[in-house]
Amino acid sequence: MNTTLTKNLDIKIMNRNHLKYLVIVLMFLDHFSYFFPPTNPLVFSIAFFSRLTAPFMAFFIAEGYYYTRDVKKYMKRLLIFAVISYIPYIYYRCGHIFPIELIKSTIIPAVFQRPNLALYTEPSIYLHSLNSVLVIHETSIIFTLFLGLISIYLWDKVNISKWIKALITLGILYLAAFANYHFIIVLLCLILLPKRKTII
Repeated sequence: MNTTLTKNLDIKIMNRNHLKYLVIVLMFLDHFSYFFPPTNPLVFSIAFFSRLTAPFMAFFIAEGYYYTRDVKKYMKRLLIFAVISYIPYIYYRCGHIFPIELIKSTIIPAVFQRPNLALYTEPSIYLHSLNSVLVIHETSIIFTLFLGLISIYLWDKVNISKWIKALITLGILYLAAFANYHFIIVLLCLILLPKRKTII
């Protein structure tokens, strides 16, 4: 096979930008599906594919860490966007703008008595007492990605004992419990880091 023909056959079906656009579309469809009843077959179809967005986001964080010129600025941008997006995210999910909500209840927590139970299908943190429930609503996935980036930086750049790194990572995973997709994203960020950057 001659060289010209070989070059013509070397066609990239999808690059990183195409993949990013695909993830944006899938995420939009996932959020749009909340306007339909959960039993709608369309919702199941969308959810099946849209759940791929989280692993792709973790991959982009790992890739971003590898290629960025300034990791600390990258972290700062993620944290700023996480803070900015928190209030709109809560409003979209719960119908109000309060990150912490104290709900008075009887024996059965009021949060489980509400007719709009669908608003609470994603796990928030519930702290129960005898007559009330303190709900700390989770943050958006941007904060989870920020924690994933922090974890990558910790294992790749910080010169401390691996045991201390492991303890700090456990603390990061605990913080991820207050964010969308929780610790799974943090672990995926560590796993998906390009092999040229060895963290373990």
